[in-house]
Amino acid sequence: MFSVLYGGIGHESAGGLMLVGLVVYFLTPIVGAWMLSQTSERVMSSYPRYVLFFVAIGLLFAIFTDLMNFGTGNYPVSDALILAVHNIIIWIIVGLVVAWRMKPEEGVVTQSQTEYK
Repeated sequence: MFSVLYGGIGHESAGGLMLVGLVVYFLTPIVGAWMLSQTSERVMSSYPRYVLFFVAIGLLFAIFTDLMNFGTGNYPVSDALILAVHNIIIWIIVGLVVAWRMKPEEGVVTQSQTEYK
């Protein structure tokens, strides 16, 4: 015996949602790079801070999207955790790529560097 559980969104709307997801996946790193360019000199001064900035964005996305899906339509917690970890890893990769492309300016002295001298 088996049963079919219907819940949530049906297959008929999957195509439209995939297009929206594709647009979101292209726009969010661009918006993240713009947000990074608007931050303070301290954040813009090193590669690890670039990456950490995007890791923070990934954590927010993982908490407020993947983990919030847990329990909706019998969505298991293991799948929610796997998707959350997947998204965090993707944002780490995005942070590494952005840090590689947006190199910190050479010779820029930040306020925090002058305080310790």
